[in-house]
Amino acid sequence: MGAMVLAIPLALAGTANASGGPHGAAFALQARGAVNYGPISAVDSASGPAKKSMQEYRAPDGSLVAGVLNAEAGPGWAKSSLADLRLKLQAYGGGSGNSELEASVLSSSCSGGSGEAHLADFKWGDKREGYAPPPNTGISIPGYVSVLLNKQTRNADGSLTVVALSVKVDGHQSLDIASSTCSCPEPTATPTPSPTSPSSPPATSPPTSSAPSPSSPNESPAGPLPEAPTPVPVAGHLPVTG
Repeated sequence: MGAMVLAIPLALAGTANASGGPHGAAFALQARGAVNYGPISAVDSASGPAKKSMQEYRAPDGSLVAGVLNAEAGPGWAKSSLADLRLKLQAYGGGSGNSELEASVLSSSCSGGSGEAHLADFKWGDKREGYAPPPNTGISIPGYVSVLLNKQTRNADGSLTVVALSVKVDGHQSLDIASSTCSCPEPTATPTPSPTSPSSPPATSPPTSSAPSPSSPNESPAGPLPEAPTPVPVAGHLPVTG
């Protein structure tokens, strides 16, 4: 089966975890219930970016075989994948005859609180597909088995977990393949502007009067004094006495 290469952006965003920063975690495979194994290739970003790989894994009960199991996580992002999956559903009490799930690649990724899953050459029964299914896409399997593709769960702390393939058998078994968990971005607080006092109008000086100020009695009027008139002789006769 061919391999599929996925380009996944490594966005560094998320909410604070216990260590005070954005968080990511991932694993390739985990079974819980009557049969327990894993998590396989599990990583956590609590101490910084981390990555693990395994060339091949075979379940102890022979129900599952997978190759090239990868998981990687960093602050606020995670991704996981495995290749060449063969899962026998009848081993978990579901399906009939040769009811098996196969895929050449299953992968999930999560970044900044959103995620997706991809499946290449995914086959169950007589159906074969390669696509990116919508979140929580269910498929019908005979028996007491429920299968979700691109299972997405919002956790109590606000983080998101994306599982490429999740298998549950009523009452006693679950299997998660290609799981990625990432924290959500913190909401950005909008700064509140500080109150400002109304601006005062500029101060103005009182208007000046152009009228002349009154002069004091002893004060000389402004400007040069007028000249005295020239005396004019008057003709006449004075009486003679004595």
